[in-house]
Amino acid sequence: MKNIFLRTVIICLTVSALCSCSSNSASKSSDNYIIDYHSLLEANESEANLSQYISDIEYIPIETKSDVLISDVSTIATSDNYIYVLCNSTQNLYQFGPDGKFVKKIGVRGRAKNEYMAVRSLYADNETVTLEFGRKIITYSAETAEIQSVYEPSDLNMNVFGNVFFLNDGATAIMNSTDTCNVVYIFDKEMQIKDSFEVFSPVKKKIQTSIAPHNIVLMNNPGKEIKQNIVLAIDWEYNPYIFAHNGQLRISSPFMDTIMTYTDNRLVPFATINYGDISNEQRFEPVLKGNLSVNAISVKETDNMLLFQNWSEENCVFNKETGIAVNLGKGFINDIDGTGEHFWPTQIQGNKMYQVVSADLFIEAAAESNSQKMKQVAATLTEESNPVIVVATLK
Repeated sequence: MKNIFLRTVIICLTVSALCSCSSNSASKSSDNYIIDYHSLLEANESEANLSQYISDIEYIPIETKSDVLISDVSTIATSDNYIYVLCNSTQNLYQFGPDGKFVKKIGVRGRAKNEYMAVRSLYADNETVTLEFGRKIITYSAETAEIQSVYEPSDLNMNVFGNVFFLNDGATAIMNSTDTCNVVYIFDKEMQIKDSFEVFSPVKKKIQTSIAPHNIVLMNNPGKEIKQNIVLAIDWEYNPYIFAHNGQLRISSPFMDTIMTYTDNRLVPFATINYGDISNEQRFEPVLKGNLSVNAISVKETDNMLLFQNWSEENCVFNKETGIAVNLGKGFINDIDGTGEHFWPTQIQGNKMYQVVSADLFIEAAAESNSQKMKQVAATLTEESNPVIVVATLK
């Protein structure tokens, strides 16, 4: 299965510090990428043209209807037949056709067993769409939207779903975190345990941080607009974050300098960050220093790149083939359509990267572009229209 992670966690936050970003060199020792982070700090931002990495780009306008108004998109998932869009402010899940035409709304928000309060992880295949939010995993039929299954943590002998990732073979990886240990369980399609392993012991510490409005979802009032940063003193933990690429499970964790991979029934290093003499205290105390701390749930992977953000929301790329890491600031330069606009994917699935752009910004970009495709799409929009999904196909 293909994983889709929310860029936010619902008012509870797990932060990871894998690396920060600038231009640097890296090397690969065996199967472990080594990135010299310490030498990056004083380097300037770099630029990278999108045409270096993609072969094609297309634009899919999300249909606007009076009862389907999407102000901001927190995540999307795609199958051969459908695009699923989750509205961050309302937490409503919508199904669209490949051309962006509205099909139906999926699921009901609420506290009943067959309802959900919010969505953290989202997955779609040709038959089903599945959502997860810590207390439930609900699978719906893609055709009828009928519920196929509902799993609560107690059904799987857990207290809460700490972190969930949907794998390509129909399996599901679930992190179960307690005060004493973090264990990853691999379940098959029938949700029977096929494997498990322990990772990074949990350690908690209090730290003060400022959380941006777009990274916050209010459980009891998800549609409420938040305009100012919220300063919180919260527990920062060694709660691992899991993701995968080409069937290989990756595990990262706050304060750790290594991304691990689980292969042949053992954990081995996948990418190690050399922080030099930069200590955890320098990065996290007395307050979180955003440019020195990577947002763990932002890590994405392609065949030749690792993409991630730090908590200052600078976009960074590590090229696995050349061993070079760069800080791209706002992202890739879209030189394909001559706009000079920045591109940074919301999701990566297979060989495609997806970015969601608000209608007003898309209209402005199309006016400055030489792309007839952009202009044709922009002609169908108003500033109040639903966003546009930009799809970039990797080379």
